[in-house]
Amino acid sequence: VDTFNHRVQKWRTNASTGTTIAGQANGTDGFALASLFYPNAIVIDSMRNLYVSDGANSRVLRFSNGSRNGTIVAGDGETVARGYRRGIF
Repeated sequence: VDTFNHRVQKWRTNASTGTTIAGQANGTDGFALASLFYPNAIVIDSMRNLYVSDGANSRVLRFSNGSRNGTIVAGDGETVARGYRRGIF
């Protein structure tokens, strides 16, 4: 998880660069289903779906294998990071 660049990157062994698999490749934050805002943890299930704890957006997103858009599976998706009232961590 590349928390401060608001993305998740995949790194191959001995690679010099990573590939963004969730969030925006340019590192911008956001609340759209293709964006992340301070993600902090991931899980990959047996179907190779990616689950991302999108902390400052108060949600957990599931990215189907190969998808650029997530689906909210937990949380309300309310962006609160600007005031840091609450979040999913």
